[in-house]
Amino acid sequence: MRFHTCVLLLALVGIGAGINVLLLKPYDVTAAHMYDSSDSNHDGIFTLEEFAAEFKVYDINHDGAVTRHEYTAYVCFLSPTLYQISHYMYDEYDIAPADHHLKQADYSAFYHKLDADHDGTVQRSEWISWWSQKFASLETANAHTHGQADSIHGNHHCH
Repeated sequence: MRFHTCVLLLALVGIGAGINVLLLKPYDVTAAHMYDSSDSNHDGIFTLEEFAAEFKVYDINHDGAVTRHEYTAYVCFLSPTLYQISHYMYDEYDIAPADHHLKQADYSAFYHKLDADHDGTVQRSEWISWWSQKFASLETANAHTHGQADSIHGNHHCH
């Protein structure tokens, strides 16, 4: 199973106008399943190349960049209930720079955020730790507005 299909694991997350990540507990089990699904060659080492390759499916127009709309549209296609968390996760990925376009620099920066021991690979334990903490941090999150009106992209329905 590929990374983009892991989004289905999170299908219970978006409930109403808020987010109920408590349904993902135990977080470590959810994160472990995500890791196992993302390690495409199942060698126990998740590389930057594997991570970047996973995002190609979101690049609907094949221009080498994934816009917020492309990402959230794909997530909504897989599971409309994930619309709210898709914005939170896009913000996590869009970091180098935060310009609403995911490119190789963003994948690399996010990957290195996951690589806690800075050895150039993301081990299963690093992945589980990061995602478990991320899920826990979303327990108090409400509808995501990304600093803009709900009508732009904070509405809890897919657009």
